[in-house]
Amino acid sequence: MTIEFLELQSPEELKGTNHPYVVFQHDQEKMKVQIPTTERIVLNVLDRSSCLLLSVREHNSIKNDNLGEVVIHYQDVPEVESTEAFILKDRKKLSERRRSQPKKSPFLSRKLLIRYRFYSYDPLITLLVSKELTLVRSFLSTNLTDAVSRAIVSFLVKQNLIETLLRDTLKKEVENTKAPQQLFRVDTSAIRMLHGYIHWTVGPWLRAILGEHVQQIIENPKGYEVDFRYESDEEAIKKNGENLKFCAIKFLCDIVYKGNVMCPNNIRSLCYLIAEAVKKKFPESGPKGVGGIIFLRCICRALVNPQVHLIDDEPSEEARRSLSLVSKIILNVANGMQFDKEEFMRQYNPLVEDFIPKINSFLKDISQEPNGIIGIPTFVQNTRTIIDHLDLIINHMVTNKEKVLKFLLAVDSGLDEGEEDRDRENLSVSGAVLLEKGDKGEEEKKENKGNEEKKEKG
Repeated sequence: MTIEFLELQSPEELKGTNHPYVVFQHDQEKMKVQIPTTERIVLNVLDRSSCLLLSVREHNSIKNDNLGEVVIHYQDVPEVESTEAFILKDRKKLSERRRSQPKKSPFLSRKLLIRYRFYSYDPLITLLVSKELTLVRSFLSTNLTDAVSRAIVSFLVKQNLIETLLRDTLKKEVENTKAPQQLFRVDTSAIRMLHGYIHWTVGPWLRAILGEHVQQIIENPKGYEVDFRYESDEEAIKKNGENLKFCAIKFLCDIVYKGNVMCPNNIRSLCYLIAEAVKKKFPESGPKGVGGIIFLRCICRALVNPQVHLIDDEPSEEARRSLSLVSKIILNVANGMQFDKEEFMRQYNPLVEDFIPKINSFLKDISQEPNGIIGIPTFVQNTRTIIDHLDLIINHMVTNKEKVLKFLLAVDSGLDEGEEDRDRENLSVSGAVLLEKGDKGEEEKKENKGNEEKKEKG
């Protein structure tokens, strides 16, 4: 399939016929004869054209064999995460094809998905990797989603800047914590950024130390309930109590011993960064800070949501409940706290006391400074994936333009003399783009609201 420009409403922006966007091939995902297909079309949406008319042709067709056309308004593109669908307007040839082959034509409801040219991201990439990760740090003042956090982490891993991000994120989180008991307890944007890194790194390690025991509970989820509200048989509760105790011991032993031996360098590096950041403000709480991430945010979260890293399908309600009870014991050991409020869990306080020193030793061991630089997660990133992640970052910038702009435009005192003009230019360009997109969106909202009010009055 070939896409050609037929007409441009702002021709002064693309003069001549040698512009790289005059003719290009699309990146086709699927092509089946009897199923409408979806194409990803690459356009430079940073051009300021208000409207562009494209022609869609078949590869082996003659030059005038047009299958359809589509009108694309640039201002509509950035706000829809590059997934805006545009239905082709039928032309005569397409209408004839529809009448002759109404059920087999793959062109009856063809849609186009708008994409960016990769080099159009250069200003954004320059800002993302700029000195001290200024743009990335501005995101910590916004409401980050898990998807955006993972996109940022993925991009910085590719740029070998992940250690800088982790240091800045941990520093901000610790500075905003008033007491060591509160470390990493609140779901802040900094914590979500850490989750983004953890998401890419902990899977193999968690499966190695937890996978076998989790699978046993998934296959045989009954026999662990110890709460009299859910199990009225006293004999069953007593037996279940022993089962849960034995199960928790197996988990804890593998975490302490196997978890230490099999802990990869990237996890050790993260634990070291956590301990160092915490000790600067709370000198005696380095291991406790590491436990807040490794247990609360990693191991115990994986147990209550095993479908994320440990199993392929959603667990049954019984299995989820059993894993939750195991998680309670493990978390109390990590926190160094006995059970008090939940009477049915007090029977495990001796177990908690027995494993507290073992867990503290485990946390201390994996928090030692590793040899070499921070381990880089081993996940594949192709150009498509990178662009998808940059799209998420762009849309997050647009959604939070006021906070991001305020942060960006205030940063100029720390720039080196040779970099100052270039970085300020990038800041101003990015700021202008954000403002333009935001203003257009507000104008459209006001216009739509006005039209609705007129209809209601009419």
